[in-house]
Amino acid sequence: MNKKSKYLITITILSLIFCNKVYASCSEIELNHFKEIESQYKVTYNYDANNNQNIIKIYNPEPSKYEYRILTNESDNANVVFKRIDNYNYEVTGKIYVEYTIEVVGKTSTCNDVLKTLTITPPPENGYHDDPLCEGIEDFALCQSEYKKPITREEFESRVETYKENLKTENQKPSNSQNNQTSNFDEKNETENNDIINKIIKYGQENLTTVIIIIIFIILLIITATITIKNAIKRRRLE
Repeated sequence: MNKKSKYLITITILSLIFCNKVYASCSEIELNHFKEIESQYKVTYNYDANNNQNIIKIYNPEPSKYEYRILTNESDNANVVFKRIDNYNYEVTGKIYVEYTIEVVGKTSTCNDVLKTLTITPPPENGYHDDPLCEGIEDFALCQSEYKKPITREEFESRVETYKENLKTENQKPSNSQNNQTSNFDEKNETENNDIINKIIKYGQENLTTVIIIIIFIILLIITATITIKNAIKRRRLE
């Protein structure tokens, strides 16, 4: 069996899965319409710890025009169950050991192109500690080899991004050493100022007589200067 024959459509959502009509490529108008609603075609992938199984949820907003098909190796489908919830929602449960390629294809008589391709990748058995995203953050819990809990790729990438953002924010804050240096500098200046004041007080206490004489001299000098200025002003007025 060649490589192409090993791959098959394990599920084609909606009733036209086995239709034998010959379809045509999608027109410009149909392609533009799909672009408008493309973001609504969602495939979510989660792990159910209680039942120890993976769950893929598939949503189709326009089942009359488009359908999903899931491609994987035939031998890897044995433990996977495909369930139709309603016309818009499908659920795939089981142990997801391999990568699943999920395509959104047109299902009308004028459009059968593959319009969107999504990939579901199971978490590695030995965790994500060897993942390139862990470079530089090896101390992060999800990046350690001891972490073996099942986690989806999407959740792993999201938590790594959050961790890196928090780490970046922490690094932008002033470090404790910088804060300590600033505090020590302020304390040093305050100590020096107190020393100068204490020296002045001590000098005044030890040389009280000299200080009093200096103070009296300054007062007399001020009084003399004041009287002299007043007399000079009076003489000018008399003149």
